[in-house]
Amino acid sequence: MADVHFCFSSVLYASPFFLIFCKLIGKPNPADKKTMQRLMKERKTMALIPGGFEEATITTNNADRVFIKARMGFVCYALRHGYCLTPTFAFGENRCFMNVQGAWRFRLWLNSLGFPAILPWSFPPPLPYDKSLNVVVGKPLQLPTIRKPTDSQVEEWHGKYMVELEALYNRHKGTFGVKGDLEVW
Repeated sequence: MADVHFCFSSVLYASPFFLIFCKLIGKPNPADKKTMQRLMKERKTMALIPGGFEEATITTNNADRVFIKARMGFVCYALRHGYCLTPTFAFGENRCFMNVQGAWRFRLWLNSLGFPAILPWSFPPPLPYDKSLNVVVGKPLQLPTIRKPTDSQVEEWHGKYMVELEALYNRHKGTFGVKGDLEVW
């Protein structure tokens, strides 16, 4: 893990605790275009949550959700540099905190302005609930190197990634007592 470059929203760097935690487990970096392209050019191993603050905003303890339908940028970068995309899913993450539901359009709009519209709570705050967290990792999806991918090529490989992510979820959900389907936003 020490060689993994974790890419997060730069808003999170305002929290010294978050930054210290990231430095303990890896190499934190902003999830911006300039940084990601630099890391890929250097062939670094990276971890990214494509759903970002939007995914955190829609989190509910009643269902598993990912915010990825329109997130194509990471696929475009991976195509430009011939990277592997490895689908992963964290079962139980949605039960670590409660999150206020609703007002999606307004909250997602706030996210687009750089204001995280996440309203989590737990007891005792700010510690997460003591719930099991299980991360499953799928097979790497090797992308070809296409220096200037077309929109249709990006959509094709994004679709393949989504198929792999949903298959990974469906393969493991029974192991962790999940009955519903993965909600893809």
